[in-house]
Amino acid sequence: MKKNIRKQSITIVFAVFIVCTLAVIFSYSLFFMGVTDKNRYREFQNYTGCSELAIFPTELAAESIEEYFYLNCELPLDSLCEIYLKCKYEKATYEEEVERLQSIGNIRLDTMHFQHDAYVSMYNSTYEYALLLPEDNTIVYINTQGIYPNKLAGLRFAKEYLPDDFMKDIEYTGDSRKNFSIY
Repeated sequence: MKKNIRKQSITIVFAVFIVCTLAVIFSYSLFFMGVTDKNRYREFQNYTGCSELAIFPTELAAESIEEYFYLNCELPLDSLCEIYLKCKYEKATYEEEVERLQSIGNIRLDTMHFQHDAYVSMYNSTYEYALLLPEDNTIVYINTQGIYPNKLAGLRFAKEYLPDDFMKDIEYTGDSRKNFSIY
């Protein structure tokens, strides 16, 4: 009799554990889904990130957008934000967009930390930059904040678009050569 009760108790505990685990996974997947609809670009509802998103185009033809992802979650200690926009332009429009990026006050051209030339507006625990892929008139715009430590959220774009030292030993030093923000 005791064996049956013990066996039933173990079965119940195991079943409760499985149900709870599945519920957590399901709720996280709903919470971190984000927006991928290209027609909703620039609808940054409830954006709570540290950036003013200056590198992102204010007006953009939907047909220029190849890929788009927007996620913003207010967590207890910080915001979790990810914006990824990949655009393919006509040659003249590409050149105009590069000029716009160059004209943003205090933006930096980084040719060392990325696999492509990048115009960087933030480079600390929050990253905001635009990668230039001139061979096919493409620009990849990225903003991340609090993504790396959140393994459940992860990144929704190719790792080749990250800086070489992404989130390695991030500590604010006040040294603009290491930590940088135009805001």
